[in-house]
Amino acid sequence: MVAILICLPSVGQGQFQSLDQLGQVDFVNSCSAAVQGTLQRGVAILHSFWFSESEKTFREVLAREPACAIATWGIAAALMANPLAGHGPSAQEAQRTQAAIAEGYGIGPQTQRERDYLDAVAAYYQEWETRPEPAR
Repeated sequence: MVAILICLPSVGQGQFQSLDQLGQVDFVNSCSAAVQGTLQRGVAILHSFWFSESEKTFREVLAREPACAIATWGIAAALMANPLAGHGPSAQEAQRTQAAIAEGYGIGPQTQRERDYLDAVAAYYQEWETRPEPAR
């Protein structure tokens, strides 16, 4: 009998120390230069499936620049977690996400691309209560 041991890093345990460890991100957006590093890091963390940390990072962007509507997309995407897992967000996460989406529309995306990103995550949550995860 042969046993195979697979060691995977534990997400959230501090294995990501810098953007360099997450890879390079060039996420075009209209936010100010002052928040670009943090926003790019948030996108990298999101695509590394570290959802709680990416939400925190996008919230930091929004706190520093309240007009950065695309940060609300990042929050909503992080709260969506991994839709391919088949179980979807909890009711509480869905409410928080819908609030972030509404905030983004209230701020007003500055470009059509940013509106499209926000529209895409909003579409996932349409009829959330009645549409099963696979249909979304």
